[in-house]
Amino acid sequence: MPVYSTYLTIPPTATELNPAVKTITVLGNFITHVEFIFRPGNNEVSKVALFYGIKKLYPEDPDQWFFGNAETFKFDVLDPLPEDITRLRLVGWNDGGRYEHTVGFRLVTKWEWELRERIWLEGLIKRLDLLLRRIGVI
Repeated sequence: MPVYSTYLTIPPTATELNPAVKTITVLGNFITHVEFIFRPGNNEVSKVALFYGIKKLYPEDPDQWFFGNAETFKFDVLDPLPEDITRLRLVGWNDGGRYEHTVGFRLVTKWEWELRERIWLEGLIKRLDLLLRRIGVI
């Protein structure tokens, strides 16, 4: 269960077209936990997202960015990574701020063998749900 933790410092000159970028190399087959940590003073002017190549992973919507002030966005997921060694990019920009801001980031990955039972159980639940819907129980 590799855990990755880093910071992205976003200067006031960083824009959506010329953002601050930090590359993170991660090992594993699945992302299982993600955290974006906004310190006090960000005042919702720092916008951050995680990318794989040109694809935005979190938040998923291409028009959305995480932002906040003295809060942490954390969530559990089970998203496959495209490679065993994957390069991800933490991208951030300032939306009208006059000061640089630092956003914390944590990511947990797991190997497929660590999740084998969970993946099998989720597949079984999906098939059972589909069966119950087809016979009209739910």
